[in-house]
Amino acid sequence: MCLRRIFRRLGGPDTAGTASGPPESSPLGWVDAGVYRAGSRAITIGGWRRLILGASVCVLGVGYLAVADPHDPDVLMPICPTKLVTGFDCPACGGLRLVHDLLHGQLRAAAHDNLFMLLCSPVLVYLIWRQARAIGRGEHTRVPGSLAYGLAGAALVWTVVRNLPGWPLTPIST
Repeated sequence: MCLRRIFRRLGGPDTAGTASGPPESSPLGWVDAGVYRAGSRAITIGGWRRLILGASVCVLGVGYLAVADPHDPDVLMPICPTKLVTGFDCPACGGLRLVHDLLHGQLRAAAHDNLFMLLCSPVLVYLIWRQARAIGRGEHTRVPGSLAYGLAGAALVWTVVRNLPGWPLTPIST
């Protein structure tokens, strides 16, 4: 049985909502327990929980990177699956070292670790902020197609360029 039929039988959000918003009540209390109206915008409790959880995970990760040096091979850090399987650096390889170097004010070392992510970080921070704001409001947002294709194309080009023999900006461990 498909999910749409299940939602219809349970009176869920698939069929219960209208153009003006969700219904006042449903058999399972879908709306009553999770949506508050603030002006003309709906703020979902689930959206705020996800936002707070995501921010907490980011703060913990950045905190770990502030004290642990990813340049040291003895420090516990995740292994890049692309590097593990193919042996090539992916577009994000060196990202943890980049964040560590930025936290310690070493811009030149950060550029050496991953120039692409350093240059794209303002765009990525804006997209994360935009998505977090939408989640907090209970809305959905999409990345504009031209931006998504542009970033994907640039990441593909960066992957090829950074894996060329003799490329000077390769992530290195101490």
